[in-house]
Amino acid sequence: MNNDFLPKDYKEPELVSNYTKLEEGETRLRMLEKPQLGWQGWKDEVNEKSEKIAKPVRIRSQSGESFQVGDFEEEVRDIKFIWVVPVYNYTEKIVQIWTVTQASIRKQVTTYLRNKKWGNPLEYDLAITREGREMMDTRYTVIPEPKELVDPKIQADYLALNIGWEAWWAGEDPFQQKKDEGKDIDLDKIPV
Repeated sequence: MNNDFLPKDYKEPELVSNYTKLEEGETRLRMLEKPQLGWQGWKDEVNEKSEKIAKPVRIRSQSGESFQVGDFEEEVRDIKFIWVVPVYNYTEKIVQIWTVTQASIRKQVTTYLRNKKWGNPLEYDLAITREGREMMDTRYTVIPEPKELVDPKIQADYLALNIGWEAWWAGEDPFQQKKDEGKDIDLDKIPV
């Protein structure tokens, strides 16, 4: 038998996303900066392959002010208030963008923020449990974990991404700048 056919520690690779999706069960996240606030809806467009796709349409809100549905183009649907925040996903072991569309999650995090013993959610991890399979039956529970400093490697990973927030708000790829650089970043050489 040829033992060098595959690497000794070979495993099937998994597809990892740049965006957080809360799956059934627990997801542990660490917010890496304060959330940006805004509104998001979806508009159908046709891409260069003549395929119909849904493209996000976003409006930033400085302080969570209300918007009228008419502030969006007529074709925009499924409009929701959102938080968008960079997080470290401990399950995926990667920095991602989390678009918090669920009011129940935002309310629970806000409750911890206003509690004098918990305070700023940047100081602790959040264990978020998703229960239920149907859209209407889905429930989220947010539990703060004991306060601790963010791991310097996680902070370095986040800084190395250099997320293009203006591109994200414009419905474009916020990671394109890093792709365009065409070089890898040595995370061990980034000061924290």
